Amino acid sequence: MTAREEPGWRLALVAVAALTLWRVAELAAWPVNLSFDEAQYWSWALDPAFGYYSKPPVVAWAIALTTALFGSAEWAVRMGSPLAHAGTALALFALGRRIGGGRVGLLAALIFLTLPGVSVSALLISTDPFLMCAWGWGLYGLHRALAAEAAGRPATRVWIGVGLALGLGLLAKYAMLAFVAGAALAIAWVPEWRGVARRRGPWLALALGLAVFSPNLVWNAAHHFVSFAHTQANANLSAGGAHPLKALAFLGGQLAVFGPIPFAALLILAFALLFRRRTAAAVAAVPEADARFLAAFALPLLAIMTVEGFLSRANANWAAPAYVSATVWVAAACAKREGWLKAALAMHLLAALLIVNYDAAARLVGVELSAKTDPMKRLRGWDRLGPALADAIRPEMAGAEPPVLVFDERKILTPMLYYLPKPLPEIAKWNADGHIDDHFDLTADLARHRGRVVLLATRRADVSAYAGAFAGPVVGPVTISVPIHRDYTLTLNLFRMGRFTGYPVNP
Repeated sequence: MTAREEPGWRLALVAVAALTLWRVAELAAWPVNLSFDEAQYWSWALDPAFGYYSKPPVVAWAIALTTALFGSAEWAVRMGSPLAHAGTALALFALGRRIGGGRVGLLAALIFLTLPGVSVSALLISTDPFLMCAWGWGLYGLHRALAAEAAGRPATRVWIGVGLALGLGLLAKYAMLAFVAGAALAIAWVPEWRGVARRRGPWLALALGLAVFSPNLVWNAAHHFVSFAHTQANANLSAGGAHPLKALAFLGGQLAVFGPIPFAALLILAFALLFRRRTAAAVAAVPEADARFLAAFALPLLAIMTVEGFLSRANANWAAPAYVSATVWVAAACAKREGWLKAALAMHLLAALLIVNYDAAARLVGVELSAKTDPMKRLRGWDRLGPALADAIRPEMAGAEPPVLVFDERKILTPMLYYLPKPLPEIAKWNADGHIDDHFDLTADLARHRGRVVLLATRRADVSAYAGAFAGPVVGPVTISVPIHRDYTLTLNLFRMGRFTGYPVNP
């Protein structure tokens, strides 16, 4: 294929736009409710800030933008995810084009957009799509900058772009710190790039990234660094012991995230690179400097997350940034093996269709949706539970002194923030131990409502453990049930607790 025949930006834009428009259309028709995390991010978007309890602010900013443009429907709340993934795909086209030409770039963009993990991620609003978009553009800029510096050309503007990507990535998710480690490893691993560390470019990018990130640092300092404490607690390395089955489960999850064919190809490439098997034709298709560059941002992260799973736990998506560079590596190495890539793309597209049309597929093959066969059962029924709860509390709210509606779980509180009819009653969260375990412990503690009458919405059937915090008899429960499947029901109990006198003091 000649340079003139190589796929260019126009074709990449058309391909990425077509897949993204299809994905947005499927998202708009997807018959599931927001998860409790998604509803929480939506609630954050109502109160723009530079930080929140468990995450930096980009996910909330993205929701604020998409809902301002398209309204507050579930698909509009989630719109930022497919758009961010489209941005990542374009970054991978640019990086793949640099490394192996336009065909490699286009393959990388298409493989990435159809990865099973991306197909799931594009249907849900989370921090990962924005992290991966910043990671992808940071990789592209870093490769350009390192190549220019190694050739003796200044690359100040490109380093500025890398710094902006770093800072925005940190504002999306703190895992962007791993990008810095990957860059340091790449510079040390490629002999012709080692001198770059003594020049000002990398340090300029690092300083700019920290400057962009600094508003979140200021927010954390004003809130006792609560986000950092939450991130550290998530790692939970102090749990002790060994968990080989969890490590195996994590690795098995990577087959589902990256797809079996790309993951197998990645393992072959890693073995060939690390053990110097230069006869492997797949590795010979990629210059070793580029292979090391891409590997530096993928293999250590996968290894660390596997060890994390062995020592404690590791969610399958924690290694997601590794697949940004891994996708380009696999596309470049396998570009001459179109059969592999076509099979992978076909499998991934079929998986994407099944994921978004799961209900119809289950009916087609005669499978009844139930608690065991419906992986999305926890994302159903909240749109009916919200109005039902509103009907149950309406008589109490009509009085001269409306009570405070209190929840004892974030997993119930956040969906109700979204699905309760507006205007919302005054809402608080039960937090008797005083620990800050989520955003609402920080911002909506019932302790601020001493003397107020409380309606408690809980999944508990017995609230006697709470009664000591209230004056007056406990009345209820009124049970609100929303059937989802024949063997699965969404249930909430509503109690009138009396007047809140303060959390009991434990002896």
